[in-house]
Amino acid sequence: MTGAPPPAPGAGTPATVAGDPGPDAPVDRVVDGAHPQRRPDRGARPVDRWATAARRQWATAAVFAVALAAYQLRIPGVVRTTLYAEDGREFVGDWLGRAGPWVLFQPYAGYQHVVPRLLALVTRGLAPVSWWPAVLSALAGVTVAATCAAVFRLSARFLALPAARWLVALVPVLVPLAGLEAIGDVANLHWFALYLLPWCLLAGPGSRVAQAGLFLAAAGAALTEVQSVVLAPLVALLVWRRLRGGRWAPGNPAAVAGWALGAAAQLATVLLSRAARPADLHDLLSGVDGYALNAAVSTVAAGDPSRVVAAAGWPAVWALVLVVWAAAAAAAARRPAVRLLLATLVLCSAASWALGFFLNLHAAFDYHRLDPALGLPLVRWGTAAALLLAATVPVAADVVARLRPALALPVSVALAALATVMVIGSAVGVPGETAPSWERQVDRATARCAAGGVRVVPVPTYPAGWRVVLPCSLLR
Repeated sequence: MTGAPPPAPGAGTPATVAGDPGPDAPVDRVVDGAHPQRRPDRGARPVDRWATAARRQWATAAVFAVALAAYQLRIPGVVRTTLYAEDGREFVGDWLGRAGPWVLFQPYAGYQHVVPRLLALVTRGLAPVSWWPAVLSALAGVTVAATCAAVFRLSARFLALPAARWLVALVPVLVPLAGLEAIGDVANLHWFALYLLPWCLLAGPGSRVAQAGLFLAAAGAALTEVQSVVLAPLVALLVWRRLRGGRWAPGNPAAVAGWALGAAAQLATVLLSRAARPADLHDLLSGVDGYALNAAVSTVAAGDPSRVVAAAGWPAVWALVLVVWAAAAAAAARRPAVRLLLATLVLCSAASWALGFFLNLHAAFDYHRLDPALGLPLVRWGTAAALLLAATVPVAADVVARLRPALALPVSVALAALATVMVIGSAVGVPGETAPSWERQVDRATARCAAGGVRVVPVPTYPAGWRVVLPCSLLR
């Protein structure tokens, strides 16, 4: 029996979309019922593979540069001139004198802060005393920009629309609430660490270098943010799937191991610490309203969320949150590959706010009883919640663009408009307060040490009441 000769490779096959290697590429795995993930065609020309890798590297570098520039532009002036709160007294101050390597794992407020302490050590060791605020702030910016670049690379497993990938990567430097206290210091890097962790845990397989990087990133993030324990259900699900004989799909074993190391250290620190914080659940309605205000409204209110609440009322505000959740649920239903990602982003957002609000003294944030017309205070506890909730929008938008390719351009324009609204709202930040100039205070401390009679000199920082005790041995 004879038949027509087989078609030439690539002939008679449908055109492939950008980023899809086509039906002839070797299948590697299937993720949650999604389109098969395919290995690069080993028969492709080396020049083509190099060009593709180069484009990825350049795109990642561009995200890093844009994120770093945006971060630097958003640093409040008061933070540029002096050390901020814990940055000085705790993280830099603990490395002064006869500090040993154990300081890296010294708890503060009942949990670990490894990355801020590490950056403070670098600042203490490499920079002159008068440069400490500028260097520490720059290192914080590099860390956040690296987080943005990492999310951009890791999001390629789930997102295809360039605008969606760019927005989900730049969320940490665009969300207005981040400018309240999280921009310009290392004390609040833990919010950005929580944003990075879900992307690491759901990352795909890679080279040994990539696996090592994911392990270090997940471990560092978990050793910096105690709220990383809220990801325990996700990790349990990934491990359960693996134990049933499946692959780590989705899920990255190196990142899971790094998270487990950091989460175990955080739990041990909390249990051994005397800084216990009993939950205060008497005001659930204020907690619910606070989540809507800080995690959702502050992102789209163009800098004045209180006015939005006063004009629309709390029911309309909660309708906004429900719309975002419904969009995430609809996207998850239509594309199983992003189901676990969206569920993780939404649940971690709510859990982060609940832990921050109910385990802290929140008497000043009685949102349900405050008059919105008189102004509603925002609080840094909502930073990670706002980042995670904002990320669901570009993820859901990417699903729409995949299902309706004709809508890719309108969806991209809508995401650009959302980014513009975030930029406008980024005026939210530390109020226009004054702070003692660190450089001038160091000059005065140097003169005092030179006069003799003292071994240490306290140097005031920001906010009022905070200070760093400098040994005269550093100033002579």
